[in-house]
Amino acid sequence: MLVRDSSSGHDAVRRLAAVMIAMTMTPAIAPAIGGVISGWLGWRAIFAFLAIIVASLLAFIAFTLPETARTRLALPGLRSIIINYGRLIAVPSFRYYLLAGTFCTTSIYAFLTASPFIFVNVLHRSIGEVGLYCMVVIGGITVGAGLARMLAGKVSLRNAAMTGSLCCLLGASALLAFELTHLLTVLTVVAPMVLYSVGMGLMSPNAVTGLMNAAPRAIGSASSLYGFAQMSFGAFVTLIVAVWHDGSALPVAVVLVTAAAAGQLALHKA
Repeated sequence: MLVRDSSSGHDAVRRLAAVMIAMTMTPAIAPAIGGVISGWLGWRAIFAFLAIIVASLLAFIAFTLPETARTRLALPGLRSIIINYGRLIAVPSFRYYLLAGTFCTTSIYAFLTASPFIFVNVLHRSIGEVGLYCMVVIGGITVGAGLARMLAGKVSLRNAAMTGSLCCLLGASALLAFELTHLLTVLTVVAPMVLYSVGMGLMSPNAVTGLMNAAPRAIGSASSLYGFAQMSFGAFVTLIVAVWHDGSALPVAVVLVTAAAAGQLALHKA
């Protein structure tokens, strides 16, 4: 049974929004750091820098993170995983929140993938500025997550998620309109994308809480399936904008409008 307005659901929204605010810091700052490294040492140095960071994190985890399981559990087989996922997808409310959250979150990877080309090749800005513009855009997620915390308990999960999804749709539509009317500037790219990211921050905690409430006894499977759907869709939209490369921002705008519209439609059925 889906519990949209329970106090536990609202607490979950607040916790997830707080996590989003913390997690947003890395993708917000990373493009700016990458731009500086690329400007000083060239784009290949970014991979060396990432390798050092990952190796350091791996060593830190290996030597400091203890095992927390008191007993070793047998890993579930592939068949049982597929069966569990099938049961989750069969629940309409879970399915619609899963689709909405997937479409309206990792679709922004399409923009992040194409943003260097848009800003440098189309708008003729320096490579060092790209990271700063991306930092502003990603920072909008923090604003949206803050709004999600404020609205928790005052607005239902579905209505809050739909409001966030609508912001995504409006931002993507504005970007598409500016591209089609040849009015693309740094401002007309960044401002719509900030609105899009604010919508992401508002929608995501509510969508996640909605799908968790739809499967309270299978939270682990629900979260793993949601993560898999997100990363798969993010890879898919990244591939689309990479293959559909026409020298404009049109592919990004079309992908974002389509994804946001699909997310809004899913929430209408949730």
